[in-house]
Amino acid sequence: MLKPRAIDLRARLWATHRRAHSLDAPPAGAVAFAADGGRPRGFAEAFGFEQLGDSCLRIDIVERLAARLRALAREGPFALEPDLMAMTGLPGEQLAGVVEALGFEREGERYVRGKVRRRPSPRRPRRRSEPAASPFAALRKMLVQQ
Repeated sequence: MLKPRAIDLRARLWATHRRAHSLDAPPAGAVAFAADGGRPRGFAEAFGFEQLGDSCLRIDIVERLAARLRALAREGPFALEPDLMAMTGLPGEQLAGVVEALGFEREGERYVRGKVRRRPSPRRPRRRSEPAASPFAALRKMLVQQ
């Protein structure tokens, strides 16, 4: 699904569906391109790219980059390495925007994992006591006695 022909076809189908015929997919083999304001929302996602900061990266590259960043963050604050730039094809400042969009915070020239935002656990409904005259209360008594 991430082959150049498949990406081009999905981009054309999406643009045709949205009646936006002037939109083109990125060049064949590109793993990143600049996110400009001229493209409608959802254009990059429609053909396998994710917008992070001012750049759109192919989703397989985003997964590899995120895994590498998590591994680096386990060891403590880290700097952006040249192999990260080579993996994404982005220069330093654009890569910094992508890293920050993935949830890492900048501390000077280094990055640390941002605060983890956990979803609040869903509240459990309170168990209401049944009135003594309720058939469910009588059933509960029968089940407890057995």
